[in-house]
Amino acid sequence: MFKDRKEAAKLLAKELEKVKNKYKDPVVISIPRGGVIVGDEIAKSLNAPLDIIFAKRLEYDNKIIGSISEIGLVFLNKDLVSNIPQDELQQLAIDAIADMARERDYYKYEPIILEDKDVIIVDDGVITGASIYLTAQTIVRDKPRSITVATPIMPQNEEIISMFKNSSHHLAVLEYAKDFMSLNKWYENFEEVSKKEVKEILKNYV
Repeated sequence: MFKDRKEAAKLLAKELEKVKNKYKDPVVISIPRGGVIVGDEIAKSLNAPLDIIFAKRLEYDNKIIGSISEIGLVFLNKDLVSNIPQDELQQLAIDAIADMARERDYYKYEPIILEDKDVIIVDDGVITGASIYLTAQTIVRDKPRSITVATPIMPQNEEIISMFKNSSHHLAVLEYAKDFMSLNKWYENFEEVSKKEVKEILKNYV
């Protein structure tokens, strides 16, 4: 268990420092909002710029059924969506993209060019892996030199691990959890991160 996101981030940064000689021109990409707290510490440790990219979980009847990226890439759990009407799925996607667009506009943060960069995708934890997978699929279109997935905690799930290994060059994880139900059980303090907090962090990288 981690005290909070900052403690987890500092431990994760130490792991990444072991392989930082592989990074020619690193850029840390965080998934808002909790991922930005972790990404900030890692960016400072690697003396790298920090960027953000959006991927939002899709929920239906209090179940996470997948994720969608801000450019519209979708990852769905086929077993959970088979009985959901198509028009309702489409509306979920439309609403999620609109939410992400509004939040990006709030930050007014200029994206970093990722071509030939060593991109490190960071989040505060993994549940299904869909958000990070979609982030990697979005980033690969920008032709980075390499992609690393870095997160403090993720399930000990071979399907998720394989998905990450197939979509990245390196995987940095502190804890693989066998009995994984939610992220907050792995943090003593897992308070919601506000948009204002994220905006203040991003100001340091302008």
